[in-house]
Amino acid sequence: MAASRIAPVNNPTLWAEYVPRRTTDSHKYSNGPVLVVSGPELRTGASRLAAMAALHAGSGAVTLCGDPDALRIHAAHVTAIMLRETRSAADLRTLLSSGRYHAVVLGPAAGLGEATALRIKAILAAGVPTVLDADALTVLARESARLNLAEAGDNLVLTPHQGEFRRLFPDLAKRDPIFASLTAADRDSKLEQARAAARITRCTIVFKGPGTVIANPDGRAVVNTNGGPELATAGSGDVLAGLIAAHLAQGMPPFEAAASAVWLHAEAGAQFGIGLTAEHLANMLRPLAAWIDSNLMD
Repeated sequence: MAASRIAPVNNPTLWAEYVPRRTTDSHKYSNGPVLVVSGPELRTGASRLAAMAALHAGSGAVTLCGDPDALRIHAAHVTAIMLRETRSAADLRTLLSSGRYHAVVLGPAAGLGEATALRIKAILAAGVPTVLDADALTVLARESARLNLAEAGDNLVLTPHQGEFRRLFPDLAKRDPIFASLTAADRDSKLEQARAAARITRCTIVFKGPGTVIANPDGRAVVNTNGGPELATAGSGDVLAGLIAAHLAQGMPPFEAAASAVWLHAEAGAQFGIGLTAEHLANMLRPLAAWIDSNLMD
């Protein structure tokens, strides 16, 4: 079954028709508003990176929400990004019920406690396109019996690195008959593992690391090959989470939003090279349409 390990290489021809472009009558709230849930006071940097990435990637309005102590830290660092107080999961639920936000990011330095579990539950119930990353994935692995991913429909993107993937899916063969039927060599394949995870969760999976795999529940999958070692820097994953959210918020379907974001994330990293920091990476991003027009249409 070696052929099952074959997937297209991620490239713009696979998702170019979904690239968002602004219209002359657009305004900030029609251009993909994103909500990023902050971590606590002394762990605000990761969510700020995600918010900055979403802003640079074309989201017309980005908001960081969290408790007042965290927002005071953010206020010293951001200008174009808005701040909203949410002291609890109930506050977050109320904020999401406004319908103003077209995508949410939860996880970067969010914390591993009950508060994060309750926020995940609130977001799933809201049904807003969402990126769950970092701490949210660890909490999801621990609280999977309480957190019904199906409640969110097909609007979720999960972005685990290898350690998070193992915590989320320690028993792929038990949970997915198709995966169980594969040869041992195929079960070792990152591609087949991501495909199984997508089938199990009904979510788009971004299995990060060298040869990042983006897999969809319908069986589609691509392998990203333009990423290099320059992306191995703290905060790079937080930038990717914000970038995916920006694409989701601007109307791209989850699989295409994730695939295009992974590709653009890697392209921006390659342009800078070794010595890249997450702050550099966030600042290098541009809306996908502008990037393609300037880099691929010459």
